Amino acid sequence: MCFNLCILSTVIELRRSSYLERLTHYASAPAVTVLTGLRRVGDLGLRRGLVGRRAEDLSGLLENLVYLELRRRGFDVFVGNFGDLEIDFVCERAESRTYVQVAYVIESAATLERELRPLLGVPDAYPRVLLSMDPLEPGRLEGVRWLNLVDFLLGAEL
Repeated sequence: MCFNLCILSTVIELRRSSYLERLTHYASAPAVTVLTGLRRVGDLGLRRGLVGRRAEDLSGLLENLVYLELRRRGFDVFVGNFGDLEIDFVCERAESRTYVQVAYVIESAATLERELRPLLGVPDAYPRVLLSMDPLEPGRLEGVRWLNLVDFLLGAEL
């Protein structure tokens, strides 16, 4: 009896690991100027199952969600490093480039300054976008387009 249960347990484990391998799609977003990369999980439900539920990780989940949407829209996505500043995503498609910063909410002037500083420090004139969950009308702040993250996920262009 134990022999059959052990075999059954092994078969279930093999199927489960094979299923997880097929489901888990890791995509690496290499840094623009640094050799390190950023790992993103291709399935947020699987990520939650592997990592668990952590309230402090909401920003990471939103970044992962934005990453997946940018890839779905056909962008090549990289992490931007300019000096000591890091931009969440440098999105390239054809001859265009867009810099994207993702924040859960902008709850203070300090948070806004922290999110804008990397975008304002970029030495070129490509578009810059700040995505957040703040309920706001699309607008610009110091040359950076500020867009509601839900609107972006529903199809708003960068």
